[in-house]
Amino acid sequence: MEARIAYSGRKFARPRYYANAHERDEVDIVLHPMAMTDARGAGTSIDREGFEIVAHRSAVTDFADREQVARIHMREIEELVQAQTGADFVHVGAPGLLRFSEKSGKAGSLDNSMPARFAHIDISDATARAFAERGAGGRSYLRCAHYNVWRAISPPPQDVPLAFCDARSLAPVDLIAADAVFDAPGQPEWSFEGLVVAHNPAHRWHWFSQMTIDEAVLFKTNDSDPARAHHVPHVAFDLPNCPADAPRVSASKCARRPIGGLERGAHCATHTVTNDRVRCGHGCVSADDLLYRCERAGGAGSGTARTEGGGRAACRGARQLLSRRT
Repeated sequence: MEARIAYSGRKFARPRYYANAHERDEVDIVLHPMAMTDARGAGTSIDREGFEIVAHRSAVTDFADREQVARIHMREIEELVQAQTGADFVHVGAPGLLRFSEKSGKAGSLDNSMPARFAHIDISDATARAFAERGAGGRSYLRCAHYNVWRAISPPPQDVPLAFCDARSLAPVDLIAADAVFDAPGQPEWSFEGLVVAHNPAHRWHWFSQMTIDEAVLFKTNDSDPARAHHVPHVAFDLPNCPADAPRVSASKCARRPIGGLERGAHCATHTVTNDRVRCGHGCVSADDLLYRCERAGGAGSGTARTEGGGRAACRGARQLLSRRT
């Protein structure tokens, strides 16, 4: 199948894009037809191509109910990421996002609820390093990897599914540093450096056909381990020949809220909370919906969370689970 992928041209020296006010975006959109491979049954993996589909049935009955999602789904995602990555500890920091295709009539009705219409990677290497170094406090860590989880909650087919680029087909020259700006209504704007993607005919794009609510795609947005898939460009695209009455609705822990975990033998002592940002006390910082996992050498867990004001609180449940002994 061939599909049109929205890439970034090089008109802007420093592209800038917003979670809500897309009329303020400074991204040079260039459409290119690209081969699109159905990855269902292909056996892709999180550490080779950088993405994989997993069977995952949620107990959530209404993904628009944030209280229910916070109470049930955050813990489910914690367990899912733990099972797929082998981490001893996983942290989910917020319920995540609902996104809608334009034909649904609901795109933009919630904060950051429009499809991601140009190829991008959520965080740059510089951002990933900063997240780690700001929380390290002079202590060493072995690895920091960031993950996203994406689920279609509308029945198949979806008119605007998410496509994933094989991490092995990406070249450094394809990536353009950009400012990702979060402009939630009534809140101060904040940003970090992300990446937009320029066209390269070598890119190998994939999507998963006929996704159901009982499946999820786990994909990687940064990994400091050079032996594994580093990061995966992704983009919402128009599915050719899709029926007009199949608007996509998706639930994600994929745009900006933290999930974190430690590899076996490592320990997470504390996380520092600053508004919507969560940072591991020894190496990993994340913001909004970003999913992250960290591992470091040595250390011992305290089983408490430290707030920016210096207070401590016991960690109870997925919502407050900022740290724990592993």
